Amino acid sequence: MIGGSTEPLHDGGLSSAVRYDPLSRSWSPEAGMKVGRAEFAAVVLTDGRALVTAGTTRTGPSTPSGGYHHLTGTTELFTPH
Repeated sequence: MIGGSTEPLHDGGLSSAVRYDPLSRSWSPEAGMKVGRAEFAAVVLTDGRALVTAGTTRTGPSTPSGGYHHLTGTTELFTPH
């Protein structure tokens, strides 16, 4: 699981990642993405990496007007370890 948000407006843009192990039924931390993002698009490639693109980021405090809510035009290849 990569990225997302814990903010009420869903615009915080997390860069963190965790991996779920169904055998042990536990989550473990992974190295995160280079850019924190929420509301992004991702697709898993045949080699296990994920192509992650676009999404939203925030550069200031969360506000009801969403004044600090920015779209990002970045793309990255996320490689789980």
